[in-house]
Amino acid sequence: MFTDFNSFNNKKGKVSEKNYTVYGLDILTKNLEKNFFANVTVQSSPVSSSSIDLVINLDCNFTLEETIANLNNNIWGNFVQRKSSLCNSFNLILENNAIDIDIEEFSIFLKDTSIIIKKIYDKSIPEQLEDILNTLSRHHLFFTKGGTEAPYEIYIPVFEEEIFVENQLIEQKETQNFDAKNYNEFWGIYFESEEDALIYDLKHANCIPADLNLQMINQ
Repeated sequence: MFTDFNSFNNKKGKVSEKNYTVYGLDILTKNLEKNFFANVTVQSSPVSSSSIDLVINLDCNFTLEETIANLNNNIWGNFVQRKSSLCNSFNLILENNAIDIDIEEFSIFLKDTSIIIKKIYDKSIPEQLEDILNTLSRHHLFFTKGGTEAPYEIYIPVFEEEIFVENQLIEQKETQNFDAKNYNEFWGIYFESEEDALIYDLKHANCIPADLNLQMINQ
């Protein structure tokens, strides 16, 4: 994970990195602010002389439960209007810039929960954001302990090499080629009431103690 980013002025809709300027960020920022009812900041980090990664942060004045309700009612995220979706806005940036640009991290900071989504393959976040949030909606009663406790952080996704539960091994094959399904396998869950992190197993809809050998994607 990057630890040092250079901020840029969202109002100008562009960011300069050495000899490069990224155009179209004003459209992306305005769409995110409008569709997610959020204050949006974007940070950048040069990956090479010809590529830049973006980190997008959304600050929303909702709880997790309110966010899920708004998402289910199609009034948060505005995925119904494809022309203003993250994917479409991001594609406009790609069309108007000669350098390679990707989203390394997309974070949603709610009143009680932070949702951190990491890139796992090229353009994975703009392609998969809607599906990730819909999966979050479908599973929220399971990873909130029946709606009794919201986690203070959800980290998406987590990759693990070995998990031992009650002396039984759940095998996870090592993979070099990540794809969309990897977003729907394991997430990191952090509760104030738990000393250690938990792993949420989406297939079995349950939480696994995180006393295991984790390999989080920190590219």
